[in-house]
Amino acid sequence: MLAFDVHVEFAQKQMGPYDPIVVVIEITNNSVLPLAIDEEGPIGSHLLLQPRLDVGIMNFASLPPLVVPIDRRLRLEPHDRLRLEVDLRRHWVGTVLDNHPLFGAFLKTRVISNFEGRVVSSGGAEAIIYDPGLLGMETTSRTARIDGVRLTEGWVERAIAAVEDPAAETDPALLSLLSHVVPHVDEDELAQDEDPGVDNLLRDDALAAIVGVFPRLSPVEQAWMLMVMRDDEALGPVHLMARESPSRLVRLAHLLRFAGMLGDPALLDDPVLLDAASDEDPVIRLVAAWIVQRLQHQVDAVQPEVVPPGTP
Repeated sequence: MLAFDVHVEFAQKQMGPYDPIVVVIEITNNSVLPLAIDEEGPIGSHLLLQPRLDVGIMNFASLPPLVVPIDRRLRLEPHDRLRLEVDLRRHWVGTVLDNHPLFGAFLKTRVISNFEGRVVSSGGAEAIIYDPGLLGMETTSRTARIDGVRLTEGWVERAIAAVEDPAAETDPALLSLLSHVVPHVDEDELAQDEDPGVDNLLRDDALAAIVGVFPRLSPVEQAWMLMVMRDDEALGPVHLMARESPSRLVRLAHLLRFAGMLGDPALLDDPVLLDAASDEDPVIRLVAAWIVQRLQHQVDAVQPEVVPPGTP
């Protein structure tokens, strides 16, 4: 019997498009002696999580692993158990799912204790492979399912009716799902037998519903929706409402969308950032300055170094 075991499972086997994705990890001391939890102890102070996410035909197994600290206790007593919960929704897994909420997904995760990394080369590219080190072990969860949507015109019509119902409480998750229906499909670019799925006029109805219902949401709901909804120019009216909102939280959420964008030099001249940099609210100004600094760093990192003429 091993000195300790590591077990991992998802708190729920099936989740909605925006539900928390909680991984439950249990470490059990099987020995009759206490086991220290630190970098030099039998139980290392960090665990490595390697999620494997399949969204439609897309696979995201090669994205960076997560390192989770477990040294909140100095040691594990004989036959004692340490339970940890990690919400993958707060990491890159959540970002990917937020970008593709209609597709649904399957997810499992590998956990390694006392992990070590080694560099391997394949086809001229290098990658880091992680394995258990001394006294380490690995285990893999069962597969969990994140529900998507079977996108049909019937579903869109029912969703629009639900969010526009004045007698019902507005569901920001359903509103966000509708935002992924809004972009038009160019039917001229479809294959001869390919189904456009949802008529563009119905997509316009979805946009009108979102614009009409967004003001009904609370500031917290508006801020959440701004962070997860589809990034498309058709949703400009929603962004305009967010920019003009009296709520600092809503305006911050709208501003923070820039933090996840790639280093496009044009973003540094975006009027939203320029206005936020001179906003009367000091918190808005501070966040805008941080985003500009982050974008500038990304731009500088991808621009080639200019070598002066005549430099050897």
